Amino acid sequence: MSRFSAWLTRLSSSRPAAVLVAVAAVTVTLASFIPQAELSNDSTAFSPDSDEVEALNELRDRFEDTSTATLQIVVTGDDVISADGLRVAAAIVATAESSFGDRRRATGGPPPVATSADPAIAAADAAGIDLAGEVDADRLQQQGLDLFDPGRAELAAQLVAGDDPRAADAGLVVIQLDRSAFADENALIDGQRAFIDDIDRADLPLDTSPFSLELVRAPDDSFQQEVALLFGLAAVIILVVLSAVLRARRGPKLGHLGAVRRSLADMALSIGAVIVAIIWVQGLGVLLGPSYAGLVGEPTPPTQIVPILLLALGVDYAIHTHGRYREELVATPTRPVDASARLGSTVGVALTLSMITTGIGFLTNLASPLPAIQDLGITAAVGIFCVLVTILTIVVAGRTLLDRRAERRGLLAVDEIAPSEASPFARVATVGLRPALRAPVAVLAVTGAVTVASLVGFTQLETEFSATDFLPDGDPSKAAVVALEDSFDGGLGETTDVLVTGDGVLSPEVHNATIDVADRLVDEVGIVQRLGRPDMVTPSSELELAQNSARSDEQTAAVAAARAAGLLADGTIALDGDVATIYSEMASAFPTVSAVVDLGGGADDGPSGPAIRLSVLTQSEAFGVETVVNALDSALVPLLDTGVEAIATSDAIITDQTTTAMSDSSVSGLLITLTAVTALLALVYGLRSGQAGLGALVVAPVAAVVLNTFGLMWIFGIPFDPITAIMSSLVVGVGVDFCIHLGERFVEDLEVAEGDIAAALGSALRHTGAALAGSATTTTLGFAVLLFGSILPFQRLGLVTIFAMILSLLAVVFVLPAALVLYGRKVSSRPVASSDEQRLDSDVSQPSPV
Repeated sequence: MSRFSAWLTRLSSSRPAAVLVAVAAVTVTLASFIPQAELSNDSTAFSPDSDEVEALNELRDRFEDTSTATLQIVVTGDDVISADGLRVAAAIVATAESSFGDRRRATGGPPPVATSADPAIAAADAAGIDLAGEVDADRLQQQGLDLFDPGRAELAAQLVAGDDPRAADAGLVVIQLDRSAFADENALIDGQRAFIDDIDRADLPLDTSPFSLELVRAPDDSFQQEVALLFGLAAVIILVVLSAVLRARRGPKLGHLGAVRRSLADMALSIGAVIVAIIWVQGLGVLLGPSYAGLVGEPTPPTQIVPILLLALGVDYAIHTHGRYREELVATPTRPVDASARLGSTVGVALTLSMITTGIGFLTNLASPLPAIQDLGITAAVGIFCVLVTILTIVVAGRTLLDRRAERRGLLAVDEIAPSEASPFARVATVGLRPALRAPVAVLAVTGAVTVASLVGFTQLETEFSATDFLPDGDPSKAAVVALEDSFDGGLGETTDVLVTGDGVLSPEVHNATIDVADRLVDEVGIVQRLGRPDMVTPSSELELAQNSARSDEQTAAVAAARAAGLLADGTIALDGDVATIYSEMASAFPTVSAVVDLGGGADDGPSGPAIRLSVLTQSEAFGVETVVNALDSALVPLLDTGVEAIATSDAIITDQTTTAMSDSSVSGLLITLTAVTALLALVYGLRSGQAGLGALVVAPVAAVVLNTFGLMWIFGIPFDPITAIMSSLVVGVGVDFCIHLGERFVEDLEVAEGDIAAALGSALRHTGAALAGSATTTTLGFAVLLFGSILPFQRLGLVTIFAMILSLLAVVFVLPAALVLYGRKVSSRPVASSDEQRLDSDVSQPSPV
């Protein structure tokens, strides 16, 4: 570590211009890859490896191009079955017809566009009533329901919120789109967005909120715009705080203007180094991604917090670097080149060790079962290494160039550049000095008691996850989700699929068993029913529908061939029937059959055997995923008895697995992180000084910080989600960083003070402790910006990070000093005397250069 940091600082101090040119070249190169990154919100990126995830991916590979995409529009107002409501529904139907045309799914089942006002619109059309005028909507709605067949009347009733349509404040429009009519997924998303834009331009009298899984999986620019805005605000606030932390003293030589100029230069170098590191990690993220190395997946919302994390940690590194450089320059007036070169063997060691431990903390997320969290860990670990390199190059080289130039002009005001040790940050850092010296055991006992109480709260934390959480509050899809959950039991767009595979798939027994599955789902809670039957698509239902809807000669010939092979009129197949021939003939003439049967023999790199898909409308949001899964598991028994494999899967099922995995991995992830960091520090301190126990000593306060952070999460009702699930590694990274800096400085000062514990601890707190207080203040205020964003996980991240920074500062002000006093008494032969404490109390209030 010392060799690496020493080499890097010597290079940056001896050849600063060349180093800055090299950094610029690397930055330009990596920045050129950033436009290739595409944000993904696919739910499987947040999901553990499981049979259900594999089944969902296989279903998409086999059937997506011939399946149905559901776009739901929630209409809200004082009364949706009103004259205005009818006009809104009619306008949406007309816009859907003009926007999608024959790309709407129009074969069988519910109509391609179904609205809550369909009965009234149909009655008005039958009576020749113009909807542009005043109409009795409630009367028309009842007349229309009397005209509809039972199935369509039942569907219309399900699209009106509440039990009384005359007082409904929300209605639903369901648009069924044929995926095969769109070139690809992006074309489908673009088509939906264009339709939504047309609706917005229509200036309808009632509010409309659209929702589809495609829109959620591919959020628009609003998410990235908000992330960029939050990042920019955090940077501005951090700059303001940095102006106080890195303030240069005004003196006779430096003057007011010179002090401001130097402070601004240090701020620019610090922020510039962090921004360059962020550019590096974003470019490296593409190179590590699926298009190149394949070590990480596509960027996801959780990975978008990495720039904010690096901003916080990078500023911390910069503050320590500037502080030690000033100290080296002031302590024994020397040339800037020499002061820069010495950084590698002093603060550089602590920074490198901090980088390694923080990186390990992030890399322990590889133990998470969630791919998105694994990717976040890798990206953050790479990012923290980039931060170390840019700080030790840009800050060191830039400061050396500027001071070398001032030195040649005789304007280097060495005695005036450092803030006073009596600054507010130094005073904060030394608050815990007296209790640490006088009652270290009591300090640690109180900390232990609070931590045990927090451990109880940690065990009570809940886990939740929704991809829509990453949508800003103003996003229409988020408003639609709330309305669907509140008024429509989650809506009618949730489909649970069953993938059926195995050697016997193409047998009459398996085909006919799918009918038994539908029978067993009758009246099951969580399964959408229509006309006393589950709203379900099976090979049997599609074959029966196809026979009844044959129009062309080709379709008629296909039905004849299928019947000759054993297809019966009700969609069943004779026990001696040729299933492969029936499926092949019908799929060639009827696209809907291709949506439920796949004869296999596809691409070499994809699934090749035959498969069947069963699709059923479910409402897990209202009745729970477990209820839906239990109903399906019971219904699939006849199918499984034939010897095939049948796996029920959906986004809701996978989301439930995600929350379970996050909950189960939270404790193990924390233990892995703390164990790995403790082992590393024990090894480092054991090799350096033969004091392996110092590693555990440094980590112990961090464990308390982590548990107390989780305790505060429980108190404030903050659950685990894909963002807060990484908090253990983040808090360990920040906490260990703080404790390493203070521990390293104490060991260094203890040797200089010849075993004087009070003097060593006081010096460490006044110097490194002041920098830590400044860093904590900077990061806390910077992350406070997230509280004002509209993305819920980022709000939680902001609050949790504030908890972590405040607790980390308390740990290095009170807890670690008490532990270091006990450590110092063990390794030092010189006891702490009361005179030492009195002298130290006096020294804390006296200004002296850092």
